Amino acid sequence: MNTPHQPDREACPVQPWPPRFLTVTEAAELMSRHRSAVLRLIHTGKLRSIRLGRSYRIPEAEVLRYLAAMPVPAGTLDVAECARILRCPERTIHALLTLGHLDGEGSGADSRRVAVNEFKRFLLDAENRTDTSTRSCQSR
Repeated sequence: MNTPHQPDREACPVQPWPPRFLTVTEAAELMSRHRSAVLRLIHTGKLRSIRLGRSYRIPEAEVLRYLAAMPVPAGTLDVAECARILRCPERTIHALLTLGHLDGEGSGADSRRVAVNEFKRFLLDAENRTDTSTRSCQSR
């Protein structure tokens, strides 16, 4: 209910002020995509942006909206998708599977798949190891 001193406004989500704008490179890093993939999203109208001369600026809220709308993979991920998420070569994922740091299913090198829950567990464990080693270095 509005008081007499407040104008009627539509309910809208609270946006931080000032809004943060990302370069194409920053948006690509946040989205774990290549710069050209982000430019393709801009040119096809799937990602809102502002053009400044020959470059683009993408509102951070727009990148977060796009990421939230992406479907969460159900079941399993292939090696290529794991590599894309971690932004590493596929051979690194194969090594993690071979050494037993990551549990996967499938027999051939090309048909290996990792359960989404297993991949999340691996990421959480890796994050915890990084936090622990950072804390021990800071205490010295």
